[in-house]
Amino acid sequence: MKITFQKDKNNRLSLRCEREDGTSTYTILKSPASVYHDLAHLAVERTLGFRKAFFGLLAQGFDIPDFEAKREERPAELLPANLPLEALQTEHIVNLLITEHFNSGKMSDFLSILNQSLIAAGLALPDELNEDTLAIIRDDFAELQEQWSTLPVEHSISYSFPWD
Repeated sequence: MKITFQKDKNNRLSLRCEREDGTSTYTILKSPASVYHDLAHLAVERTLGFRKAFFGLLAQGFDIPDFEAKREERPAELLPANLPLEALQTEHIVNLLITEHFNSGKMSDFLSILNQSLIAAGLALPDELNEDTLAIIRDDFAELQEQWSTLPVEHSISYSFPWD
């Protein structure tokens, strides 16, 4: 699947995913924060090798608007009780990364805070996540943010799924 983030001439931000079978899904991202959220997903999912989180679910045929819909309007498979473990874990990691990003600094106790959040939700810390992989995620996220912030208007940036 080809994952493309784009800035258009009207400064609208979009995300398009083109699947191997020729189908695609698309959305206008409502704010720069939405872009950072999806870039954080990219950093987390590809660093941890996750194939059943947001981008993996899109590759399986779900559409981006399915995730944006009110809970009662979502497909049953996308309700929290039915999501794959990787998808649930990823959302917690991404939310903490975004908190870190908008608060302008790395949290020294990131993994401890994350673990508490996951335990409260009845989830376990991913086996693949440790201080070393967290450093890789942070570096990847910073690089993705830099690529995005320097991307000229009317240009796009693309990535591939599954992760290699």
